Amino acid sequence: MKNIYLGVKKSIEDLQNIFKNADNERLKKFNQRVIFTKTNKNF
Repeated sequence: MKNIYLGVKKSIEDLQNIFKNADNERLKKFNQRVIFTKTNKNF
């Protein structure tokens, strides 16, 4: 029973990391777009 619990816990942690990484990628792209827009205002 404990092995099942540990397996499920690990799976949940892996999923959380995947979503966290996806959010970080979206945030990075958003920040890059904002910086690009601010640095190219003269166009």
